[in-house]
Amino acid sequence: MSLEDMETNIDKMISEIQSKHTSIKDCSGIISQQICEIREKLNKHLDTLEIRLKEELSKLENKAENDIQLTLKSLKEKKIQNVRKRKQMDDMTKHLSSDVKVEVDFLQSLQEDGNLDKDEIEFELDENITTFSNNINKFGSFRLRKIPSSIRLESQKGKQAQTTGNTKSIDNLVVQLVNTINTTGHSITGCDFLPDGNIVMCNYSQLGGDFIAVFDSNGIPLNTIPVKPNYAFDVVSLDKETVGVTSPTFGVSSIMSINIRKEVTQTKTEYNCYSITFTDGKFLSISSGHGIITIDANNGKILSTIRNDLTSNSSLTSFESKIYVCDPSTYIISCCDMEGSTIWSFKDGSVIKNPRGIAVDGIGNVYVTNQDFNNVIVMSSDGNQCKQLLSQTGGLKNPRAIQYDRIRNRLLVTNMKEKAFIFDISR
Repeated sequence: MSLEDMETNIDKMISEIQSKHTSIKDCSGIISQQICEIREKLNKHLDTLEIRLKEELSKLENKAENDIQLTLKSLKEKKIQNVRKRKQMDDMTKHLSSDVKVEVDFLQSLQEDGNLDKDEIEFELDENITTFSNNINKFGSFRLRKIPSSIRLESQKGKQAQTTGNTKSIDNLVVQLVNTINTTGHSITGCDFLPDGNIVMCNYSQLGGDFIAVFDSNGIPLNTIPVKPNYAFDVVSLDKETVGVTSPTFGVSSIMSINIRKEVTQTKTEYNCYSITFTDGKFLSISSGHGIITIDANNGKILSTIRNDLTSNSSLTSFESKIYVCDPSTYIISCCDMEGSTIWSFKDGSVIKNPRGIAVDGIGNVYVTNQDFNNVIVMSSDGNQCKQLLSQTGGLKNPRAIQYDRIRNRLLVTNMKEKAFIFDISR
């Protein structure tokens, strides 16, 4: 390595450290904002409880005051009547005994009805408030998580070697946000690009409210297609007007073909199908307990099966006769051929945890949604390099589905709930 190479590498490291410093400040700012929002919600909730409690107290106070005033009024009226009767005593001697009895009965009724009892307002504190204050000692906790640096030391010899290799570096990827989409979904588990650049997503609720949502290339809503009584776990583009949708229903599993006119064609399958892709006129899908199955798109017949160690939450995609899989139960990202032979695999719990969606660009780079870390990781086509491409600072929160438009070099990332993001990718 020459002195010139040393200087270049040092400059790259300085740039990386400065970027790291900015990222830490961004993360700190976001977390501080989250703490403020939580405190604000707690304050608003406690303020509401206080207002309700004071309103209830005021009502009790007013009732007690009204009861006292009514009793006083009755007694004062009786006193006035009694004075009048005393003045007329001489004329009313014969009726005095019966009148006195009436008045005595009135006074006794006041005693018996509790109108002369002293009122006090009692307050019983809800024990959940005490439990809350005793048990909740902190909002949360912090930790520093290491994200591997993408820097590779360079030398002139290394640069010459790189020019002869097929693997392209992921260091120079440039990401530009195009638009943020309000999906209105609460469980977006699949997405894809249509040939014209439009976007389709599926909402998998398992409560009878599953639907397919169609957006234009900039994320403007075009159509919503309910699939009840079927489910919509994953979606894949078949042509410019039709998509395939997996419906893993107990008893009757199927793949639906849905066009923009909302016409549904259902093809029954032997096994439940979850994540799905479409290649060479055939479906590739993950079936829990069976593995990756190849399905005839015309009749649903299973043509072949490879690997049987995948869960229903695993995700797959394909590119140039290769299958790419992410498994959230093992944190493994892998690439295999169409016969299931592993080409490469990657596992690092400090980098990837609970991967839920996977996509591949036009040169074989792999993009993975990292749900627990709220980011997207990009990996080189040989699985040897990886780096964080998108993070929570850009709005990611429980990212799930992901897809790459190889024609327009666009990346689509969806949060589990509400938001999705369109990015332009350049090199």
